[in-house]
Amino acid sequence: MISAVAISAALGGVSAHAGDSDAGTAPSNPATVQELPQVLVIGNAPLPGFGLPLNEIPANVQTATSADMEREQTTDVASYLNSNFSGVNVSESADNPFQLDINYHGFTASPLLGTPEGLSVYVDGVRINESFGDTVNWDLIPESAISTVSLISGSNPVFGLNTLGGALSVQTKSGHDNPGTELEAYGGSFGRHSFEGQTGGEFGAFDYFFTGSYFDETGWRDLSPTRVWQGFGKVGWQTDKTDIDLSYTYADTSLFGNGAIPLSMLYFRREQSYTPDYTTDLLHFLNLTGTQFLTDHLLLSGNVYYRHLITGSSNGSNNDNFLSDSYSGPPLDCSAPATDRTTLAYCSNSASQVSRLVQRSVGFGVQLTDSEDLFGWKNQAILGADYSSSDDTFAQTFQYGSFAPNHTLIYTVNPLNNETVISLDGSNRILGVYFTDTLSPTEQWHFNVAARYNSNTETLNG
Repeated sequence: MISAVAISAALGGVSAHAGDSDAGTAPSNPATVQELPQVLVIGNAPLPGFGLPLNEIPANVQTATSADMEREQTTDVASYLNSNFSGVNVSESADNPFQLDINYHGFTASPLLGTPEGLSVYVDGVRINESFGDTVNWDLIPESAISTVSLISGSNPVFGLNTLGGALSVQTKSGHDNPGTELEAYGGSFGRHSFEGQTGGEFGAFDYFFTGSYFDETGWRDLSPTRVWQGFGKVGWQTDKTDIDLSYTYADTSLFGNGAIPLSMLYFRREQSYTPDYTTDLLHFLNLTGTQFLTDHLLLSGNVYYRHLITGSSNGSNNDNFLSDSYSGPPLDCSAPATDRTTLAYCSNSASQVSRLVQRSVGFGVQLTDSEDLFGWKNQAILGADYSSSDDTFAQTFQYGSFAPNHTLIYTVNPLNNETVISLDGSNRILGVYFTDTLSPTEQWHFNVAARYNSNTETLNG
């Protein structure tokens, strides 16, 4: 069981809203244009709400829109964050442009299993940190589907587990806000070519938005291709008081990465690959979201989702057991086919660790936002609850063989090969309840309190 509480205060300048009445005298010339200051409203909870002006949030918040990302022409959202958000830098432990480790103020969101994760990532109110290891797969977020992205610093308990350094909130496009059709294609060196298309529109209360993208390149090094298929669709129904959207995200990716090579190989030919690794992802993600105004000051939000991800990986390497001096058993004959696993491992100079991970998650969330004044002071209170149920299956095998000239594995055909070394399945059930309140006694002072209670039940079967 986990609970967290945070109390903070924000001091900001006076801000004007487009709906506020003018305190000054009206201009003598009616044709004079009065331009009000722009008010940037930030979502301060996982599900949609009224949001808060930027100066009322006690944290550093950085935002970007789809237009910002389109001008930058980056490959994905992780690359955009690295190029444009302060405090963000990346490392490339997987050596692929779609598998970056995002580091923000010392906290990480990474696709690499085993990395200590310290950032939460949400897409349309669904936390997409994977249930197995809390990792974040950036290749599963179609950049062409993003409407806005906000990076909120600080360990706000409202955003749940491992929100140590902050939370990244992504909102997707809709046909109501993004009408029209757009096509884009480009190509470049090392076999890079890409195509992207999107279209959206509305018919009365109904709206639709669809986008698809394809990215492919051979890479500048040997055996370093990248292929990414992404698709996103959303249909919705919107009135003055109700907004319902059903979205589907599809991703099919094949990502090769090549680690560092010895200097002797680097000096001989820089394009060489030492032991190429690759990762494949196949995602199906269905999300139903809705908001309903109960009164002018009371908004009910909710979502129900299903997420299914299959990840395969192969990590090639030298076999540390090959002709090892530490072997002290009976003599082995490496010239004959292996008759036991010890001989197979000892006589093979190359090995690959091949794994398969299947993650299935279902869940829902509900949130109530109240913007009614409290004691005559401006106030916004949010009460929410969420539940997720995840089932994971992981298996890893060793495949022994020898090195091919391009440093891939030549698999040794033997009934003893392809040994399963890890087989694990488990489940994770998480129930969370959260609350946050922002009280503004004046236009300059804003006090915020936030708390969350979690109940986690994890089961592992080896």
